[in-house]
Amino acid sequence: MTKLFANILFISIVMLSITSCNGDDGDWDDMKWKIETPSVRKTNGIIEVSENGGTYIFVCRNYSSFWFSNVSEDGIEVLPPYMDADYPIVFSENFRAEIHGNRMTVIFNANKTSQTRQFTIGVTAGDIFDTFKFKQLGQ
Repeated sequence: MTKLFANILFISIVMLSITSCNGDDGDWDDMKWKIETPSVRKTNGIIEVSENGGTYIFVCRNYSSFWFSNVSEDGIEVLPPYMDADYPIVFSENFRAEIHGNRMTVIFNANKTSQTRQFTIGVTAGDIFDTFKFKQLGQ
């Protein structure tokens, strides 16, 4: 009886390990982006924003919708106006970001100070995340 129990236990462990190693779990394609803003300048992965501000439009080509996961300005978290993770608008006095379907529009106000501003916008479509980093020089 002990040998039968050991065999059943061994077969159960093997079957469990085979089914739990399914390659589909967590295999989300990276988000692919089309930038609809002409002449975007990037340095070391950071998008450079003019001190005069500007509008930047990003379209996700392989997910039909996404939402904000985290947003910060100069290292300080910026929350949506309502405590709803799916709310499609985040803003401060210096910028506004909106998501509609697979399109994100980010509008930066002019920076009339001498300080450089740093913005980070994180987005997610489930188990896949992406981050946009912006730097806006002052005047």
